[in-house]
Amino acid sequence: MGHWTDKYFGKLYHEIYSTSILEPQRALEEASFAAHVLDLGRRTVLDLACGYGRHARLLASSNRVYALDNNVEYLAEVKADLSDRVAKNILPLHADMRSIPLSDAAMDAVIMLFNSFGYFDAGNDGADIASKGEKGASGQVWRLPNVFYERQLVDPAFGRFKDPDASQGSNAAAGAAVTVASTEQETENVQVLREIFRVLKPGGGFLLEVPNRRPLLEVVEENPRRLMVME
Repeated sequence: MGHWTDKYFGKLYHEIYSTSILEPQRALEEASFAAHVLDLGRRTVLDLACGYGRHARLLASSNRVYALDNNVEYLAEVKADLSDRVAKNILPLHADMRSIPLSDAAMDAVIMLFNSFGYFDAGNDGADIASKGEKGASGQVWRLPNVFYERQLVDPAFGRFKDPDASQGSNAAAGAAVTVASTEQETENVQVLREIFRVLKPGGGFLLEVPNRRPLLEVVEENPRRLMVME
C-alpha cells in the first residue's frame, strides 16, 4: 500500500504550485538564503524532498546538488531546460528519505525546504479518525486536509464532535490513545533526521523549514471543510 503523499503530491499539485503559488522570485530568495546561512560556496548539497527542483536548480549553478524525491514525475523536471554546465551539477535520486542512498559523511549540507518534513506515522490515519466522530453521536465535525493530522499540527481529535455527557474516564482513555499515536508517529520522522545526520560531514549544515501552525489553523477556522456525521 502506498503512502497518502503519493496521491497528494501529484500532477495537479505541481501545476498549481509551480504556476500560481510559488513564484520564481521566491525560490531565488530562498535559495540565496540557504546558500548564505549554510555558507555553501562550491560545496556538495543534498536537497531532500526536492520536489520538481526549484531550489536544486538554482543551487546547482555553484554547487554539486543531489536532488532526492520519491516522485519520479517531479524528478523528471529537475534538469529541464538547464544549461549543460548547470545540469551536470545535479544528480536526481529517486528514493525514500527514510533510507537515503548516500554514504556516511558525504554531504557538506542538507536542505529541507517548504512542506518537506513530518509526514510519517505508524499506520494511524488521524484524518480518518476525526472524520468519523464519536460512535452513536450526531453533529458537525471539521475535517482538515490530511496533512494537518499526519504532520501533528493538530491531534487526531481536532474538530471531532464532543459529547458533553461523556465521562471523564472516556476522555482520559481517548487522550491516552492520542499520546501513544504521537509517540509512534515520531519514530519514523526521527529516522529521517538520523539519516540526514548520517550523510552529513562533521560540522556540516542542515537547514529545515517547518510550518507555523497558527496561521494555518486560522485560515482553516475561517473557511473550514464541514462534514455532517449522523447516526
